[in-house]
Parts: sequence; structure tokens; C-alpha cells
Amino acid sequence: MKILYLSWFNSGEGSQVHAKEFIHAMEQLGHDIVPVELSLKSKKQLQNLKIQSSSISSQKPKFAFLKEFKTFLLNILRIIRLLKLYKEHKPDAIINRYLIYDFSAIIAGKILRIPVMYEVNASAVYERDIENKYYIKPLARFIEKLIFKKSDAVTVVSQELKDYFDRNDYHTKKTLVIPNGVDITRYPEFIETPDRFQPIASKWQDKTIIGFLGSLKSWHGVQRLITLLPSILQENKDIRLLIIGDGNEREAIEAEINALNIKEFVHISGFIPHKEVPGALNLLDITIAPYKNIENFYFSPLKIFEYMAAGKPVVAPPYGQIKELVTEDTGILLPNNSDQELKEAILELAANPNKRQELGRQARVHMENNYTWKINASKIAERLKEIQ
Repeated sequence: MKILYLSWFNSGEGSQVHAKEFIHAMEQLGHDIVPVELSLKSKKQLQNLKIQSSSISSQKPKFAFLKEFKTFLLNILRIIRLLKLYKEHKPDAIINRYLIYDFSAIIAGKILRIPVMYEVNASAVYERDIENKYYIKPLARFIEKLIFKKSDAVTVVSQELKDYFDRNDYHTKKTLVIPNGVDITRYPEFIETPDRFQPIASKWQDKTIIGFLGSLKSWHGVQRLITLLPSILQENKDIRLLIIGDGNEREAIEAEINALNIKEFVHISGFIPHKEVPGALNLLDITIAPYKNIENFYFSPLKIFEYMAAGKPVVAPPYGQIKELVTEDTGILLPNNSDQELKEAILELAANPNKRQELGRQARVHMENNYTWKINASKIAERLKEIQ
């Protein structure tokens, strides 16, 4: 099957990983994928794909209403582009990553009489609402509902996200829950430590290393670990914290590290290429997803899939999809997500290397059997065949 796949290939690290891994898995199954950058500003295709860090500006753009209306009008250019791409590639189906106001694939699919599937990783309507960034709210909601009603199929990343759409009267009968996944082959039992981590690996070789992977955003809760570390060290002086990632909270995190005088116990690697993630995670003994209390946790947290594929026990709150991934057999859930629970879980696992090893082993098996990109690709390919 030849599929025209429109997604984010040049912005947003998580989106890039998702797109690249999905394409690789589909190709392994024998399908021909034509990747197209979702943004009209870029003509880069997969051969130029690079996993890059991204910066997010909170500055409200000038003439925001006009910018939003322009985004809506870009449907015309998107439809024309899809018609040209069809003429060039003759795909059997279109998969389009959801973008606010974008219904171009639905129109193109009707014209070309080929099935259209939309990937929906969040509700743009909901996220604009909580960020107070609405400019054409009724239009945005109308189009988002239209996508669910008129697409031949829709995928969402979690049951919680589907439930949100159900509660808000979206047409979800054609909706398939496809969470994020992992390429288990990238996590062999023995893997080399990336060069940038060699010094810290040598320095901490006899320590128990707890770790976090991801962008340093406030809601990811990394500062909770920093605040707790002095009291954790009072009970176990051999614990160290490795933070793999970067983001707009880094300056505040480093300031607190200095204020608490724990610099020698913490290392922040900064952004690393995705290909180095398996080697970096191999250094960890315990992995943490220290999310703050979040209403409507409908995400599919990529970091947890990668923690578990690396064979590491996970400590996390029981939010949304997390409680499907992390069980008493694969990690420790924090019932109330309190700091005391987080501290106790870290100390318990630090004191029990055999338990860590067994939880990590089962975590990897759970990923391998249920959550690989190839499993996801098979489900999507099967649905596309059904709607052809």
C-alpha cells in the first residue's frame, strides 16, 4: 500500500520521533510511505529529517485574529498541494496529522475518492482554551468535529483523549486508539555509552543513578526531584540524579541546584540526539516521570515507553495512560502523587537492586509484547485496508 503521510518532520522533537518511527515500522511491513512536511513553509522531506530541539515562545503574536484566519485560508493551498502530490505519487490513502483549522485532506480525499485517516494527538480546541489563545473559537470547534465526522478513520493516542471527545459530542465511531510506541531493536542488552556521557558514567560508576528524560517544562515536574534530593541524600548518600534534556525551565532548575548546594550530585546533559537516548538511559538504575498534578492527562508519554524498553523500573503518578503502562510488575505508581510518596519510592528501589532488575525486565517484556511501533503500524495498516 502506498500512503501519503503528512506530519511534522522539522519541528517538535516528540512529533519528529513519532513520524520517523511510524514510517520505519510501516516500511518494515512492506508499505510505501511518501512523507510530506505538514507545514507549508518547508519543502524538506524525509531525507532531510533531523531530530532537533525546539524553543517555544510564549509571546502573543500581533494581529492574532488575522493570523488565525490566514491559517484557515491555507486550506486552499493545502488542497492544491494534495492534488498535485496525488498526481505525482498515486497513493492508496492519505494520513494527515491534525492541525488546527486544517480539513484539507478530507476535501482532497473526497475529490480523489481515496480514504483519509487523521492522526489526532490532542484537542487543539481544548489546548487553545486553557492557554486563552482563542481567536475564532466556533470555527476551530466546528472543524475539529468535522474531522471526526467526515474522515474515514481517526487515530488518537490514548483512551483518555477519546473519552474527552466523547464527552464533548464528537463523532468517535471511526476512532482507533493508537498510543505511542518504541522500536525495541534500538534497546539491545549491551549498548555503548555515548561519548558525552562517558565522564559522568566513570565518575558515578558505583552510585545509584535516578534519571529523567525529556524537555524541561514546568509541568514535567523535574524541580520536584531537585527539591527532594537533599532529603533523599540524607538517607542514601550514594544516589545521583541525571537529567537528560533541556528546556525553558533549565535556568530555574540550575539556580535551585546551586541554592541547595547539590551541584556535585546532579548532572544535566542538555539536549541529545534521539539516537543517543538508548545509551543514555542504560546508565540509569531508576527512571522517573515526576509529573505535577494535571487535569485531563490525555497524553501518551513517550519517555515512559523508552524507559521501559531500556529495561528500567519506572516511578510515576497514575495519570491517564501511565496506569496502563506502569503496574506493580513494572514500577511504582504514586497513588496521591505526593512528594513523600516519590521520595519513598526512590529510596525503596535504590535499596533493592534485585527488585529493580526484575521490574525492569518485566517492563521491557511489556513493551515488546504490546507497544512497539511495528504493532501500531500493523493496526493502522489493517484499518486502512478496511476502509479502502
